[in-house]
Amino acid sequence: MLSVPAIYDRTEQSRSGVGRRLRRCRRAPLVLVLLINLAHPTFGAPQEVRLAEDLPVRVIVDGDTAATERGLTPRDAGHADAAVEAALASLRTRGYHLATIDSVRIGSTENLVYVSKGDLARIRSLSIRNLAPADSASVYPTLELEPGSVLTKESLQEDIRRIADHFAGRGFHMASVTVQGIERAAGDSLRYDVTIAVDRGPPVPVERLELQDVDRTSPGFAARAAGFRQGEILRSTDLDGYAARLRDTGAFRAVGEPRLELTADSTAVMIIPVEETSPGTFDLLLGYLPGGVASNAQIVGSGHLSLQNPFGYGRSIGLKLDRRPGQVSSADGRLRDPLFAGLPLRVEASFSGLQQDSTYNRRHWAADVGYGLLPGVEVAARYTVEVTRPGSAGLRILGGVQRIAKSEARLWGLVLRIRRLDRAVNPRSGVALESVFENGDETARFKTVETTGDTTGVARTTRQERLRLSARGYMPALRNQVLVAGADVNVLLGGAIDESDLFRFGGASSLRGYDEDRFRASTALRLLLEYRVILDAVSNAFVFLDAGYVETPELPGEAGTGGPSVEAARSWYPGFGLGMQYETAVGVLSVSYALNDRDGVTNGRVHVGVSFGL
Repeated sequence: MLSVPAIYDRTEQSRSGVGRRLRRCRRAPLVLVLLINLAHPTFGAPQEVRLAEDLPVRVIVDGDTAATERGLTPRDAGHADAAVEAALASLRTRGYHLATIDSVRIGSTENLVYVSKGDLARIRSLSIRNLAPADSASVYPTLELEPGSVLTKESLQEDIRRIADHFAGRGFHMASVTVQGIERAAGDSLRYDVTIAVDRGPPVPVERLELQDVDRTSPGFAARAAGFRQGEILRSTDLDGYAARLRDTGAFRAVGEPRLELTADSTAVMIIPVEETSPGTFDLLLGYLPGGVASNAQIVGSGHLSLQNPFGYGRSIGLKLDRRPGQVSSADGRLRDPLFAGLPLRVEASFSGLQQDSTYNRRHWAADVGYGLLPGVEVAARYTVEVTRPGSAGLRILGGVQRIAKSEARLWGLVLRIRRLDRAVNPRSGVALESVFENGDETARFKTVETTGDTTGVARTTRQERLRLSARGYMPALRNQVLVAGADVNVLLGGAIDESDLFRFGGASSLRGYDEDRFRASTALRLLLEYRVILDAVSNAFVFLDAGYVETPELPGEAGTGGPSVEAARSWYPGFGLGMQYETAVGVLSVSYALNDRDGVTNGRVHVGVSFGL
């Protein structure tokens, strides 16, 4: 009886890239011992052959001179014996355990080795020792080997990995799985009884979390953001959740697959490879709007400074300045803390201000407190205060009513965010959604002119509701191509609406193909389709089609005072075009050319943006 050992540890299996769990536990001391006991005297024993070492070798299997067994015809001179052994080993690995050399012929130009494969070895029975009944019900259905199946080294290794994965999934990362024996069935040289023994060992606590390749991020922040607690017994299925929660912080450009590494004291360390985002970016966007009958061509643009995770605790700070058509400018600021006071709460404070020439200015303050329900899913409560003050043009009486009211609104809101993307930048699959519903009171003070000609001050409090929704879906198409579908919805209901309450719609970030802030609407909807060709991790080229719906109530205005009268309208507005985003040595460059169905091909809107890393 001959014993042929083959020993493998997790490190070697990890290098071969087999088994998701094995890649995570590269140092786990799992030893697989394979003992094959066969009665056939030639199995595994070197057969004495005499070959000419200076001639190449051709192996002929079962008389097939064409050598149909691919990979079994080595022709390298000087390695004759090794070539024959490799041929036999390949056959035995595939289940031909009784493969033997029939004869050898030394020719003038090559060695001819005639090999007989024999029949395939098969399983008669498979038993696993030390397996609890509850584990048996989960393990046996996952195994590849069963009575009648071909017995090969690879299939046996794969089943051993499946058993090890089962116990790793329950937190027993030191489980030892051993093939105790492969015995020939009595009276049948090609049927075998396989016995596997399991020692699951103790559960392995994870003592700490480490981020790989980080410069700024605090270990404490990483542990809290991932939801890690020292001494936890982790299942293999738990690890993806830690990576997903780190992605949600926005502090990392990429988060890799976590792995566990066992230490000498039988504990483990969870290691997650990450790529940190730039500590800051400055985005510059410029747009060219062609002139029309009543207006000249204009250059508009915005600058956005963003600091991301600057001090290693995941916080972000943003400042944006925007120059819009006409005499309109805006400023926005934002501060976000993903783990406020060490609690699993995201707190965000924001401010925005808009000045429209001498007509009015509006200031907006908002505070969010959010909680992550699931990886990539967050709900938040929002409190908003808006203050509007009319300028000299806004104080004018038009149609018997003051054009812009002095108003103050206080609203409570509910925010739902879903972000389940395969990558943060240039995603290829997944969904992203943000929905904001706000409800509150607006108090407006304005003047009216009575029929008698007297001017009267009026104070009125009304209920106001707002809904904003933005959704994107990314679906892989052909190789390196992605179809993007999405919708943007803005709805304003109730209240004493005047021009300052309306949504500004149109331009590069809303309805492409039209001037910035072309439309003022109480209801604005955009449906979009994009077809992208992915060039690399950041770059893509795309064509797009937008369909916008605008509903505007009739409101007073006056030409020459910064805003013409707003006429009631309901209509659809299509837009289409193409663009490209490309990563350069300077930064990410984006260019788009957008058209609509009313202007000519040469009268499109051009937008050029550059994102500089700081």
